Amino acid sequence: MKSLIKYIKLYFAFFSYSLSRELQYRVNFIVVVIGYIFYLVANLALFGVIYQWTNNIGGWTFNEILIFLGTYHAVHGLWDFSTALNVERISEYVGNGSLDLILVKPVDSLFFVIFRNMNFASIINVFLGIILTIMGVVANKSSVNIGTVLIYIVLAINGVIIFTMIQLLVQLISFKVIKTNMLNNLFYQGIKFAEKPDVIFSGIIRHVLMFLIPMIVIVNFPSRILMGRLNVTFILYDLLVTIIVSAIGIIGWRLAVKNYSSASS
Repeated sequence: MKSLIKYIKLYFAFFSYSLSRELQYRVNFIVVVIGYIFYLVANLALFGVIYQWTNNIGGWTFNEILIFLGTYHAVHGLWDFSTALNVERISEYVGNGSLDLILVKPVDSLFFVIFRNMNFASIINVFLGIILTIMGVVANKSSVNIGTVLIYIVLAINGVIIFTMIQLLVQLISFKVIKTNMLNNLFYQGIKFAEKPDVIFSGIIRHVLMFLIPMIVIVNFPSRILMGRLNVTFILYDLLVTIIVSAIGIIGWRLAVKNYSSASS
């Protein structure tokens, strides 16, 4: 219990520090917020043009696409707010020796690395995503109750965890190869698969994105809950994927740190 309280206090210390830092750079904050707004508008415009020529894509109506896009921006924004920039810096810590100082701190090193900074500008992406999702649900006349919303929230959080752990696994390569710019680029290109409806994928690509690199699970599964298109089997699969990916990420981190050679050695 004391350990849990310690980490809760540490998290809020990170939160307070990150917020004070953001308040010092208000112009940067505003620029990033504007960028998120344009990103959402661009996504809406893209699908708006597509749906001028068709009533549905793989059986998905435009209102269902609104639910999907809203969920994507909410999940992506929450991931960007909480862990994305932190995990991306792991290769930097390994390269310049900062990881040495992190490993000697009296807290779990992975917790410290993942949560030490927060990107508050990304919160606007979460709010925009939630608003768009609600608009889609209302327009689609989806049958939604408290249970549906709770499952949706759980699956959305699972999406953030999966995003984080896949990114972590990519960054672990930096323990062997210091320069990971190309790998980071590939990861961010891979994210683009998560921002597309799963109905556009078929064959081997669909299987890879469902079972090997579960990008389809991240946004499509919580979206389908609000559409009434997801059954219990897929909900359990989402939970299983989250557990497996998290376990692989945590074990991978432990092994990487165990075999880590200090930058000063």
